[in-house]
Parts: sequence; C-alpha cells; structure tokens
Amino acid sequence: MNRNQLEGIMKCKPDRSFSAPINTLQPLSAMDRRFLWGLKLFLIILNILTFLIFLNLNAANRYVDEISRITSGFRDETNKLIKLRNALKNYDKLEIQRIGVHTDSGAKIVGNSNKMAGNSNKMAGNSNRKQSSSEGFKILSSHGMEKDVVTRRPRMCNGCFEHKYNYLIDNPNICSDHVTNVSVVIMIFTTHHKRAQRKALRETWLTYAKNNTGNIRYAFLLGNNKNDSDNLLLKQENDQHGDIIQEDFVDSYRNLTVKTIMAFKWASTRCASAKYFLKADDDVYINIPGVMKKIRNHGNILQSRVGGVCKRKTKPVRDPNSKWYISYEMYPEKEIPEFCSGTAYMTSMKVARDIYKISRDIPYVNLEDVYISLCVRELGYKFVDIFGFNAMRTPYKYCIFKTPRFVSAHSYSPTEMHEIWNTKCSPRK
Repeated sequence: MNRNQLEGIMKCKPDRSFSAPINTLQPLSAMDRRFLWGLKLFLIILNILTFLIFLNLNAANRYVDEISRITSGFRDETNKLIKLRNALKNYDKLEIQRIGVHTDSGAKIVGNSNKMAGNSNKMAGNSNRKQSSSEGFKILSSHGMEKDVVTRRPRMCNGCFEHKYNYLIDNPNICSDHVTNVSVVIMIFTTHHKRAQRKALRETWLTYAKNNTGNIRYAFLLGNNKNDSDNLLLKQENDQHGDIIQEDFVDSYRNLTVKTIMAFKWASTRCASAKYFLKADDDVYINIPGVMKKIRNHGNILQSRVGGVCKRKTKPVRDPNSKWYISYEMYPEKEIPEFCSGTAYMTSMKVARDIYKISRDIPYVNLEDVYISLCVRELGYKFVDIFGFNAMRTPYKYCIFKTPRFVSAHSYSPTEMHEIWNTKCSPRK
C-alpha cells in the first residue's frame, strides 16, 4: 500500500450506524427485576433459618446439660423423674421418652417400666415398698409438643398402688361371717372433727341400721391424725358406738383416693356377705327406703354398673387453684371417662370387690371419683345415672326427702339433718 492510499484511508469518517457506546447497560425487564428480588428474599430467609437452627442447637445442649446436672447423684431413676419434672416446669414443650435402664438386679427394662414412676405412694402416704424396676428418660424434641407429653402415664401398672395400710381401729363384728341377711353396707367418709355430724347421722337416717343389727350395716371411715387428742377422742367415740374404722394413712383431701380403696377393701373383706355397697359423705342425707327401692329396681344392672349422679366424659381441671385440680403429670389425658359423683354412689358387692382387686394395678390419681372411673373402665364395667341421687343441695321440701323416689342430697348440717328427719309429712295417696 503506497503513501497516497494510506492517507486516503485515514481521511475517511467511520460509519457509526452499527456501533454502541461502550459500558452502557440496557434497562432490566420486569421479569429480571422480580427474579433479583426473589433471590435476595431467599438469601435473607436462608440466613434467618441458619441463625434459628444455631440457637436451637444451643438450647438443646442447655437442656441436656441441665438434666444431667439435676439428675446427677441420684441412683433411683424414679427420683430423677420427680426432680426433673419439678425443674422443667418452664420447659412446657419438652418431650421426654422412657428408655431402658438397668435395675439393681442387672435385668434391663426396655420401654415402659412395670412400676409407675411418680408420686403415687408419696401423695397417698409414705409407703416403704421398694421399686423393683426403674426408668430412664431422653429428650426427643422441644418444639410443637403439648404439656401432656412430658409424662407417659400408663393406664395400668404392676402393683404400683397397693393398699398396704394397717387398721388403727377396726370393728369386724359389724358384719360377722355368719351374717347372711345384710342387704347393703354403707361406708361413710368422715374426719376427726366431724363428731357433731356423725352424731346427727346416728340419730337420724342411720337408725334404720338398728345399731348395726339389721339388714343395713354402716361404718365411719377415717385416716390418721397428727393430733393425739383427736385420736383419743375418736377412740372414746368408737368405744361407745363401735362403728368406726381407722387406718394409718394421713387423713387429708389429697388422700381421698386412699380412703376410697380402704372402703372397698373393708367392705369386700369384712362384709363380703352383703349384697350391695353404698358410699356416702358425712354431710349427705340418705333416704334408706329410697335406697332399698333402687336396689329392687336396679339390682341386676348394678351387677356390672356403679350408679349415682353420673356424668359423661369431661375435661380435667388444670387450674392449680381449683379444688378439683389434676396435674398433667398425674393425668395427661385430655378427657376423663364417665364417672359418678363421690358424694354418694352404690353398686353390687361383686363390683366393689373387683374394684378393690384391680386398684393395685391402676396408677394413683388424687381425685377419688376419677380414680374409680379408671378402675371401672379397665374392668369393662359402666356407670348408670340413677334418678333420686343428688350431688348437691336440692330445692325440694323436706317431705320429698322421705319419698321412695328420693335417695340422697349433699351438704347438710347436723341441724338440717334433724330438721329433715323430724319433719311431719302426711301420707302420700
């Protein structure tokens, strides 16, 4: 190429119709912008999840460390559970599962232990019975669990609630072995300071028992009292009337279940020839003619039923301030099976005997009516609502209390007992 040709080329102007400015970007489309925002959001969520997982791992490690600290130094796994439950009240979404542990004998227990781990014997009175097996526990999860998963309460156990209490006062002659004409034995729950109440009952509706010589027999049931003077007065009262049964468990509201099993035990062993069993509180007015009519009308049904003021399934009360409070640890189920009010109920001696026998294998519950409900459920028996039983005071006139259709009403003072008994009523036509 010569010099003239080169100069000609350099003088030519470039054609810029197909060129674009360098480093100039086209604006993003709407789809591209959505993609970038989605990517940013995904990265933010990923970072948050990573942070939460880190926190949860640390929390789980703290739970494990806390459990190890709490249970260290305890050989008895049952005590470990009790201590653990008390310490983990704030961790109400912690799931615990039983695992196998070794007993003192070297045998390994896998899954649910044969003995109920818990407070049953502590709350029912101090029992010195040794636990032949124990349980271990491990954390499964700390998320999305209800409170009632902290405890796995078995419906049945193997001898976890044996009634091993001794009689302090006993009157086996109330129903001697040779007596075969007893229609019903009445177990009346009372306490030491209710002397006026017992006196009122003896002077009113218990006169049908003819001082425990007729076909109606009765006994007042109590536990032990720390006050020696109260125990002495009770002994003197029994020396006079011979109608008191006392065992050596602590007499308290929390031990009503123990007293209930005491009633079934005494009736089925000391008064086995009686045909029917009736339980009542000492502030309940009982119309004996009404009881006898119900026995005639419902005798066959009561061979496999417990009758009284009975309720269908209900929810347990979880308020600690309530008289009927029952904890998740003691009863984790969401519903209570049908039951009869503990103020007064009746059944056959056959059912009473069966309840006493199975009670040793039903884990303890502090509410007596709930506990009997669990025993009845396992036996395959049922409850029946019987007209005439009343679980509270009634608006009826006192003359209604003396009609055959009436059986019981609750919460009456000694004065009111006498007023009902002494009310004159014209014969019903």
